Amino acid sequence: MTAPSMNSTTIDDKKEYKKRRVLQMARFYGAAAFTLITMRLISKAIKVRKYVPNMFQQNYKPPPFSQRNEAMSALTFASAASIGTFSTSIYGFCWAFDISTASEFVFKTRELMGVPQTVDSDTSMDEETARLTEQLQDLLSGEEDN
Repeated sequence: MTAPSMNSTTIDDKKEYKKRRVLQMARFYGAAAFTLITMRLISKAIKVRKYVPNMFQQNYKPPPFSQRNEAMSALTFASAASIGTFSTSIYGFCWAFDISTASEFVFKTRELMGVPQTVDSDTSMDEETARLTEQLQDLLSGEEDN
């Protein structure tokens, strides 16, 4: 018996699909790793700030600290934690629903919300939004204009 020959476009499509899924997986795991590292740093920062008095020291007098540095540290950690959490959830959603571009995201989100539409539905946007979307897609695809 001979093995059935596969069409070359089918093989190319499978390779492209696999490459796309690997990229989506890498983005998700990268965001998850960033989130976990950030949470670990936050945990260490909280443990370092704990006041443990030595022998014969008062236990109700906290050590001196800088309000400004503490506020900046808190803002940095909170921003990193929220960015990591949101990026992990967005990349996870995109990986689960096989979304790679902004137009696919719009189409599938509208589909999930039950908004009837076709592929040729009105996806027009103003000039500035179109330029920004194009720049984001170029950035995510790794292409650079020379």
